[in-house]
Amino acid sequence: MATSSRLDVQNPASPRVVIIGAGPAGTRCAETLLAAGIKPILIDENRRDGGQIYRRQPEGFKRDYSALYGTEAAKARDL
Repeated sequence: MATSSRLDVQNPASPRVVIIGAGPAGTRCAETLLAAGIKPILIDENRRDGGQIYRRQPEGFKRDYSALYGTEAAKARDL
């Protein structure tokens, strides 16, 4: 039996998919899977989706965004 990393949406035995993180990427992944007829389970540590978008920094805390987003954070900040 050949194995493939590609998703076979023609197979009636739908795969079971769990997505960890309900930020923009996890939410988009869930939307794409739903459009393909697959019902994923979306798990996040917070009660609302959105990931880092809704996370607040503690008073007086400075977050180093490069730790989260790499060098792309500086490019976005410069815009």
